Amino acid sequence: MDYVLCTHEHIDHLDLPACVTLARRFPQTRFIVPRPIVEQLTVQGIAEERIQGVQPGEELSLGVARLFPVPAMHGLSCPPARYDFGFEQGGGLYRYLGYVLELEGIHIYHPGDTLVFDGLVEQLRSFDLDIALLPINGRSYFREQKNLVGNMDEREAADLAAAAGVKLLIPTHYDMFVANLGRPGLLIEYVRTVYPQLSCYVPAHGRRFTFTRGDAR
Repeated sequence: MDYVLCTHEHIDHLDLPACVTLARRFPQTRFIVPRPIVEQLTVQGIAEERIQGVQPGEELSLGVARLFPVPAMHGLSCPPARYDFGFEQGGGLYRYLGYVLELEGIHIYHPGDTLVFDGLVEQLRSFDLDIALLPINGRSYFREQKNLVGNMDEREAADLAAAAGVKLLIPTHYDMFVANLGRPGLLIEYVRTVYPQLSCYVPAHGRRFTFTRGDAR
Protein backbone atom coordinates (compact mmCIF):
# COMPACT_ATOMS: atom_id res chain seq x y z
CA MET A 1 0.00 0.00 0.00
CA ASP A 2 1.55 3.28 -1.13
CA TYR A 3 -0.90 6.00 -0.04
CA VAL A 4 -3.88 6.53 2.24
CA LEU A 5 -6.01 9.57 1.39
CA CYS A 6 -8.19 11.06 4.13
CA THR A 7 -10.57 13.94 3.40
CA HIS A 8 -11.47 15.03 6.95
CA GLU A 9 -11.51 13.75 10.51
CA HIS A 10 -14.89 12.01 10.82
CA ILE A 11 -14.30 8.37 11.69
CA ASP A 12 -15.66 7.02 8.39
CA HIS A 13 -13.05 9.11 6.56
CA LEU A 14 -10.17 9.09 9.05
CA ASP A 15 -10.13 5.85 11.03
CA LEU A 16 -7.18 6.48 13.34
CA PRO A 17 -6.83 2.92 14.70
CA ALA A 18 -6.87 1.62 11.12
CA CYS A 19 -4.24 4.20 10.10
CA VAL A 20 -1.99 3.09 12.96
CA THR A 21 -2.37 -0.54 11.91
CA LEU A 22 -1.62 0.28 8.27
CA ALA A 23 1.41 2.36 9.26
CA ARG A 24 2.84 -0.58 11.20
CA ARG A 25 2.09 -3.17 8.56
CA PHE A 26 3.21 -1.15 5.53
CA PRO A 27 6.32 0.92 6.40
CA GLN A 28 6.30 2.58 2.98
CA THR A 29 2.73 3.90 3.25
CA ARG A 30 2.26 7.67 3.28
CA PHE A 31 -0.83 9.44 4.61
CA ILE A 32 -2.32 12.46 2.83
CA VAL A 33 -4.70 14.59 4.91
CA PRO A 34 -5.88 18.20 5.21
CA ARG A 35 -3.06 20.21 6.77
CA PRO A 36 -5.05 21.24 9.89
CA ILE A 37 -5.45 17.62 11.02
CA VAL A 38 -1.89 16.33 10.57
CA GLU A 39 -1.40 16.34 14.34
CA GLN A 40 -4.25 13.87 14.78
CA LEU A 41 -2.03 11.25 13.14
CA THR A 42 1.27 12.23 14.74
CA VAL A 43 -0.17 11.94 18.26
CA GLN A 44 -1.04 8.34 17.36
CA GLY A 45 2.65 7.65 16.77
CA ILE A 46 2.73 7.91 12.98
CA ALA A 47 5.97 9.62 11.98
CA GLU A 48 5.51 13.16 10.70
CA GLU A 49 7.66 12.49 7.63
CA ARG A 50 5.08 9.91 6.51
CA ILE A 51 2.24 12.43 6.60
CA GLN A 52 1.59 14.98 3.87
CA GLY A 53 -0.70 17.85 4.87
CA VAL A 54 -2.29 19.42 1.81
CA GLN A 55 -4.53 22.28 0.70
CA PRO A 56 -6.46 23.15 -2.48
CA GLY A 57 -4.28 24.39 -5.31
CA GLU A 58 -1.38 22.09 -4.41
CA GLU A 59 -0.58 19.36 -6.93
CA LEU A 60 1.09 16.19 -5.66
CA SER A 61 3.01 13.65 -7.70
CA LEU A 62 2.26 10.14 -6.44
CA GLY A 63 4.45 8.02 -8.65
CA VAL A 64 2.43 7.30 -11.78
CA ALA A 65 -0.51 9.35 -10.50
CA ARG A 66 -1.17 13.01 -9.76
CA LEU A 67 -3.38 14.28 -6.94
CA PHE A 68 -5.25 17.57 -6.81
CA PRO A 69 -6.85 18.56 -3.47
CA VAL A 70 -10.08 20.56 -3.87
CA PRO A 71 -12.33 22.27 -1.30
CA ALA A 72 -15.26 20.53 0.36
CA MET A 73 -18.12 22.11 2.33
CA HIS A 74 -18.94 20.13 5.44
CA GLY A 75 -19.08 20.46 9.24
CA LEU A 76 -17.67 18.87 12.37
CA SER A 77 -20.82 18.46 14.40
CA CYS A 78 -24.41 19.59 14.86
CA PRO A 79 -26.71 20.95 16.12
CA PRO A 80 -26.55 23.68 15.24
CA ALA A 81 -25.98 22.73 11.62
CA ARG A 82 -23.04 24.66 10.24
CA TYR A 83 -21.66 23.86 6.82
CA ASP A 84 -18.52 25.67 5.70
CA PHE A 85 -14.91 25.02 4.68
CA GLY A 86 -13.60 24.71 8.22
CA PHE A 87 -11.51 27.90 8.19
CA GLU A 88 -12.37 28.77 11.80
CA GLN A 89 -11.45 25.32 13.12
CA GLY A 90 -8.51 25.02 10.71
CA GLY A 91 -6.60 28.19 11.55
CA GLY A 92 -7.64 29.84 8.29
CA LEU A 93 -6.98 26.70 6.23
CA TYR A 94 -9.40 24.28 4.57
CA ARG A 95 -10.23 21.55 7.07
CA TYR A 96 -12.42 19.54 4.67
CA LEU A 97 -11.12 18.39 1.29
CA GLY A 98 -11.97 16.34 -1.76
CA TYR A 99 -9.44 14.86 -4.14
CA VAL A 100 -9.14 14.57 -7.91
CA LEU A 101 -6.84 11.69 -8.85
CA GLU A 102 -5.33 11.49 -12.32
CA LEU A 103 -4.15 7.98 -13.17
CA GLU A 104 -3.26 6.77 -16.67
CA GLY A 105 -5.16 9.65 -18.20
CA ILE A 106 -8.34 9.02 -16.18
CA HIS A 107 -9.61 11.67 -13.75
CA ILE A 108 -11.50 10.49 -10.66
CA TYR A 109 -13.18 12.80 -8.14
CA HIS A 110 -13.82 11.76 -4.55
CA PRO A 111 -15.23 14.66 -2.51
CA GLY A 112 -15.27 12.96 0.88
CA ASP A 113 -18.34 14.65 2.37
CA THR A 114 -19.61 17.85 0.79
CA LEU A 115 -22.54 19.97 -0.22
CA VAL A 116 -22.69 21.67 -3.60
CA PHE A 117 -21.36 25.22 -3.31
CA ASP A 118 -20.60 28.21 -5.52
CA GLY A 119 -17.66 27.55 -7.82
CA LEU A 120 -17.62 23.76 -7.41
CA VAL A 121 -19.09 23.03 -10.84
CA GLU A 122 -16.58 25.27 -12.60
CA GLN A 123 -13.67 23.77 -10.71
CA LEU A 124 -14.72 20.22 -11.50
CA ARG A 125 -15.31 20.99 -15.16
CA SER A 126 -11.69 22.12 -15.44
CA PHE A 127 -10.56 18.54 -14.71
CA ASP A 128 -12.65 16.89 -17.47
CA LEU A 129 -13.75 14.24 -14.99
CA ASP A 130 -14.29 10.66 -16.04
CA ILE A 131 -15.63 9.33 -12.73
CA ALA A 132 -17.23 11.07 -9.75
CA LEU A 133 -17.94 9.17 -6.53
CA LEU A 134 -20.58 11.36 -4.90
CA PRO A 135 -22.36 11.01 -1.55
CA ILE A 136 -26.14 10.74 -1.75
CA ASN A 137 -27.29 10.45 1.87
CA GLY A 138 -28.58 14.04 2.00
CA ARG A 139 -29.30 15.93 5.18
CA SER A 140 -32.30 16.78 7.34
CA TYR A 141 -33.19 18.67 10.48
CA PHE A 142 -33.97 15.46 12.35
CA ARG A 143 -30.70 13.77 11.44
CA GLU A 144 -28.79 16.91 12.38
CA GLN A 145 -30.47 16.78 15.79
CA LYS A 146 -28.73 13.41 16.18
CA ASN A 147 -25.34 14.95 15.27
CA LEU A 148 -25.41 13.50 11.75
CA VAL A 149 -23.75 16.08 9.50
CA GLY A 150 -25.20 15.72 6.02
CA ASN A 151 -24.30 15.77 2.35
CA MET A 152 -25.83 16.39 -1.02
CA ASP A 153 -28.75 14.09 -1.79
CA GLU A 154 -29.49 11.85 -4.78
CA ARG A 155 -30.84 14.59 -7.03
CA GLU A 156 -28.11 17.07 -6.11
CA ALA A 157 -25.45 14.47 -6.88
CA ALA A 158 -26.93 13.84 -10.32
CA ASP A 159 -27.34 17.56 -10.96
CA LEU A 160 -23.70 18.17 -10.00
CA ALA A 161 -22.38 15.31 -12.13
CA ALA A 162 -24.34 16.48 -15.17
CA ALA A 163 -23.37 20.13 -14.73
CA ALA A 164 -19.69 19.21 -14.28
CA GLY A 165 -19.62 17.02 -17.39
CA VAL A 166 -18.86 13.80 -15.50
CA LYS A 167 -18.90 10.68 -17.67
CA LEU A 168 -19.71 8.14 -14.94
CA LEU A 169 -21.40 8.77 -11.59
CA ILE A 170 -20.92 6.25 -8.77
CA PRO A 171 -22.98 6.89 -5.60
CA THR A 172 -21.40 6.61 -2.14
CA HIS A 173 -22.31 7.12 1.51
CA TYR A 174 -25.70 5.44 1.33
CA ASP A 175 -25.52 2.13 3.23
CA MET A 176 -22.95 2.34 6.03
CA PHE A 177 -25.04 3.84 8.85
CA VAL A 178 -28.63 2.75 9.50
CA ALA A 179 -29.68 6.25 10.57
CA ASN A 180 -27.97 7.98 7.65
CA LEU A 181 -28.95 6.17 4.46
CA GLY A 182 -29.27 7.23 0.83
CA ARG A 183 -31.33 5.70 -1.97
CA PRO A 184 -29.34 4.59 -5.01
CA GLY A 185 -32.55 3.43 -6.68
CA LEU A 186 -33.90 6.98 -6.55
CA LEU A 187 -30.63 8.23 -8.03
CA ILE A 188 -30.84 5.76 -10.93
CA GLU A 189 -34.45 6.70 -11.67
CA TYR A 190 -33.67 10.43 -11.54
CA VAL A 191 -30.67 10.06 -13.83
CA ARG A 192 -32.63 7.91 -16.29
CA THR A 193 -35.43 10.47 -16.42
CA VAL A 194 -33.57 13.78 -16.28
CA TYR A 195 -30.03 13.04 -17.51
CA PRO A 196 -30.18 10.11 -19.96
CA GLN A 197 -26.73 11.10 -21.28
CA LEU A 198 -25.17 10.50 -17.84
CA SER A 199 -23.97 7.00 -16.98
CA CYS A 200 -24.54 5.82 -13.41
CA TYR A 201 -23.24 2.65 -11.79
CA VAL A 202 -24.00 1.08 -8.41
CA PRO A 203 -21.19 -1.43 -7.69
CA ALA A 204 -21.84 -4.77 -6.07
CA HIS A 205 -20.09 -5.35 -2.75
CA GLY A 206 -16.75 -7.07 -3.13
CA ARG A 207 -16.77 -7.07 -6.92
CA ARG A 208 -13.94 -5.59 -8.98
CA PHE A 209 -14.85 -2.66 -11.24
CA THR A 210 -12.62 -1.81 -14.21
CA PHE A 211 -12.71 1.50 -16.09
CA THR A 212 -10.33 2.12 -18.99
CA ARG A 213 -9.45 5.06 -21.18
CA GLY A 214 -11.61 3.48 -23.85
CA ASP A 215 -14.59 3.80 -21.51
CA ALA A 216 -13.79 7.50 -21.07
CA ARG A 217 -14.29 8.34 -24.74
